Amino acid sequence: MTGKMRIFLLLVIIVSMLTIATESAYACSCAPPDPLDEELTNAVAVFTGKVVGIAKPIGGFGPISSADPIKVTFQVYKVWKGSVSQTTTITTARSGASCGYIFEKGG
Repeated sequence: MTGKMRIFLLLVIIVSMLTIATESAYACSCAPPDPLDEELTNAVAVFTGKVVGIAKPIGGFGPISSADPIKVTFQVYKVWKGSVSQTTTITTARSGASCGYIFEKGG
């Protein structure tokens, strides 16, 4: 077997091993959420409400990113934790690809 053939065979084996040995990874799911009681303890605010407005980021001259922040305004119905007014606004990433939550108006 020639030197070039050995290198080619070695590369095929390495690529095959990397392909077989890889595990799927999904954005924002690399670290599972904490148990619910811990999430509630660590939360700044916990409330229910209805989405009354979604302010899209102002487009500038730069590139658009899935991490661009958007502001979501809620009509608050019930507060379990935190200082939350009847209308409150939160900020999240524009897309789920950057671990943002996709809200819908009226939801």
